[in-house]
Parts: sequence; structure tokens; C-alpha cells
Amino acid sequence: MYIAGRQFDTGNALNWWHPGSDFGLGRAFTDHQLWLVKTALFYVNRTGDRSIWSEVVPFKKDPGLDFRARPIWTGIPADGGSDTLYGHCVRALDFSMKFGPHNLPLIG
Repeated sequence: MYIAGRQFDTGNALNWWHPGSDFGLGRAFTDHQLWLVKTALFYVNRTGDRSIWSEVVPFKKDPGLDFRARPIWTGIPADGGSDTLYGHCVRALDFSMKFGPHNLPLIG
């Protein structure tokens, strides 16, 4: 759940964050949020513990990061609401599933 708490309310995720703090790289990337989905699925497949999908985890409020902007190290508090781990994973996938005019996935 700690990892899910490093996700923004938009589905994007804080990158290269430091355990035990709210500091991380404040820049939008196109794939880091997908590690949450992969890790959660791996955990459930290994343990059979499906109860984690209903655990409620807070979001960080997305400050409107621009992936073209210069990255900054920043502390971002968790004031972006909350959702279940399942909801976090859905937002991560929604954030990543952007397609261009030829119906090909965009890479950022």
C-alpha cells in the first residue's frame, strides 16, 4: 500500500521517491505508474490474497506535471483523495492508455 500512496489522483505516479518521505522526482513519465499494477498482480498471484484490492489508499494531488518540463525534486503531500488499491490500478491504466490518430499507443 505504501507504493500506491505515491500515486497522483490523475493516475500518474511520483517517480524515484525516497522511502519514508514525500520527496521524489516531480516529472510526468509514461510508464512508472504501471509498476503498481504489475506488482499488485504479482502479489495476488503469489499469495492468493485478494483482500488487498479493497484496501483504501490515499492519492497525492497532481500538481499538473508536464513531461517536457525540467524535473524538480519536490515533497507532495497526500491530499488528492483516496480509493481502493483496485481503483489505483485502474487509474494507472487509464493514465497510460492514450492513443494517437492511428490508434497506436502514445509513448509520451
